[in-house]
Amino acid sequence: MRITLSAPGFRKDLQLLDVSETGMKLACTEPLPADVPVEVSTPRIARSGHVRWAERGAIGLTLTEPLSAAEQAELAGMTWGY
Repeated sequence: MRITLSAPGFRKDLQLLDVSETGMKLACTEPLPADVPVEVSTPRIARSGHVRWAERGAIGLTLTEPLSAAEQAELAGMTWGY
């Protein structure tokens, strides 16, 4: 799934690699520094967070508000009616 990632001076659609209740891993060739505040969004889901780590073409995010099980399933490409 494609996720729009916005940070100060940065906005791109990125590929979601992994998702959990409190975080995401996104493919990103431009490393963002740890602790940078971010916004992630899809047409139906939006969350704030910050960069936790960046390495080898990927970044890890910690979300400020957890995702529900249904939201996690939707982001993982599963069904909406979890």
